[in-house]
Amino acid sequence: MLGTALTVRDKNKPVASAADRVKYMQSIWKRLVTTHPSTVGLNVKGWAYTAGMNSASDVVLSGLFLGTGQFQKSKGTLLGAARRGVNIMTPQATIEAAENFFKFRPDVAEKLFAERAGGVDSAKILERLNLDPKSKINQLTEKSLNALQTAVGVKMQDEVTKMLSFYSAFDQNIMSHYGMTHNQFMKQEGAFSKLFSKEFLENVQEPAIERANRETYSTSFANKKGSSVYLYMAKQIEKISNSAGGGMLIPFGRFFNAATATLGDYTGFNALRHLTFRTSKIKNPFDEEGLTHLSKGLVGWGFIYGKLPDGTSNKDRAVEKVRKGIPWNKNERADGSLTDETYEFPGGYVEILSQAAAHAEIDGTIPKSLREEMGKILITQSFRDSGAAYETFKDLFITYSELDTDKSIKKSLEVLASSFSRIASGATRPLEPLNTVAQYITGDFSQPDRRQDNKLYNNSIRYVDKLFGLNLDLPKREQATRGKGNDFVDVGRTIGGVRSSAPLTPSERLLGSVGAQAWQAVRWGGDAEYKNRLDGLVSDILNYEASLYIEDGILDKSLSEREEAVRRVKKLAATRTKEVLASSLEYDDQVLILQSKVAGKNKAYINEALKIAGWDQSLSEIKDAEGAKEKLEFILYIIDNRDSILFKDLKN
Repeated sequence: MLGTALTVRDKNKPVASAADRVKYMQSIWKRLVTTHPSTVGLNVKGWAYTAGMNSASDVVLSGLFLGTGQFQKSKGTLLGAARRGVNIMTPQATIEAAENFFKFRPDVAEKLFAERAGGVDSAKILERLNLDPKSKINQLTEKSLNALQTAVGVKMQDEVTKMLSFYSAFDQNIMSHYGMTHNQFMKQEGAFSKLFSKEFLENVQEPAIERANRETYSTSFANKKGSSVYLYMAKQIEKISNSAGGGMLIPFGRFFNAATATLGDYTGFNALRHLTFRTSKIKNPFDEEGLTHLSKGLVGWGFIYGKLPDGTSNKDRAVEKVRKGIPWNKNERADGSLTDETYEFPGGYVEILSQAAAHAEIDGTIPKSLREEMGKILITQSFRDSGAAYETFKDLFITYSELDTDKSIKKSLEVLASSFSRIASGATRPLEPLNTVAQYITGDFSQPDRRQDNKLYNNSIRYVDKLFGLNLDLPKREQATRGKGNDFVDVGRTIGGVRSSAPLTPSERLLGSVGAQAWQAVRWGGDAEYKNRLDGLVSDILNYEASLYIEDGILDKSLSEREEAVRRVKKLAATRTKEVLASSLEYDDQVLILQSKVAGKNKAYINEALKIAGWDQSLSEIKDAEGAKEKLEFILYIIDNRDSILFKDLKN
């Protein structure tokens, strides 16, 4: 009996595999990464923007129904859109109505809140991964994360936006399908039984849940039916994102898929795809699904070309930005300061597409740099970063294509180290607001050059370095286009997600006129210290030369002329900067130059020279040691005179 009881107890106890435990660690990490006031602010803005576009597409869809003779659907869709507008404009009443409905149908609430906005984590993560929910360590972990998310506002943002989206769509669907409000529907005889009918579920409840998930970017594509290559790719991305280890490679797969689907809707790509497919099958392309896609495509392009309250359009504003040399991700406020739209979604897509349309109108083409930026912001939605992941994998691909084994191994290790530091820093991201407070207390707003010394460690502590007084001995990171500009304070970056940008320098304006970003100004070879020193020297030269071109009216000239000006300024600034460094009498500068010269030699020759000299040190260790200049000069001498030194006996 005892043995039987023990057997039954063991069978009923949740058993987690090693993969389940890795997935749980990934879930903890993802929640920590997104538990941040900036993420909350960006999510709210993104939801509002998406909900606004969807409401506008409902009105357009009503007109399309009317144009195709579907009068009842047209009326219902228009009244439903109006009803949705009322619900959004009266959020408190809408939330109360949603809460009352969830009391009656808790299963719907459970389905709606199963995933956080963006598909970051599961509400029942322990049960789903076969982990014991009664375990003290698991309970402590979940309670701690829950408290942290509550304090930052993650839970409130998720619940409020989903309730507003769900109930507004729910009420809208009742109006559209039944021609009455939810309250009127419930006053009918047999209303409660209708709530569980197939007709109600398919036309009201399920579409409302789907819309709420899409507007909060929580949609799962894993169980969607279909055979298109795009759906297959979405499923694979989500599969990797949910897998053990894969969640670190593609952490926000659901957000990426939902963002990509939204982009397809509002660029008209999905409408074109539907039209092509239905036409090839000799079917009516303007069915309800086709008209829905078409309405969204029209609204998307309307956001670019449509008139705004001031009589201009986003495209018109982008034309002015191009003529002023303002990059796609910056906008001027009324007071002359600049916003930073890099992380905005879907607003950022509207900005970059508008900039592309402006270039097409002014220049007849889209600059190569801007085309690459368009691809980059789509890919970075999976990592929710500024493009670091994109640039890392791009460099890796280029290195592999060169078929250089040593370079490939080195680059692979760099990618691996970058991944480790991203994981480590993500776990401390909730502390970034406190790190910002520490900056105000100390008055030190500079950013250290994390490329120097231990890059992996430096990037791992990026969100807590000021808070705990770490890396105080690291040199300040110089920026080629702005010199001292990296001391710019952007509170919105940390609190609320309302980002600002430092005033543009002449070189940044010249780069912006050809669709390029500041980091593309100059790229140096050599180690991190050498690069940082050159960045500090080049700023004045770069901006002076760029200002001469701007004063000469370069921003009003053709794209080819602007691109040629950029090439000349970059080449001239790089040459003069190296000349300035070469003429420096400072000891540290002379050591940097020597180290750069030695590092540029054949690696085997360098090791050979070190062996001949009898030094069991790396170049970086020699550079920091006493007598560095003399030692580096000796190594350079050995390499330059290698033949005469190694083969002198043969010559005799």
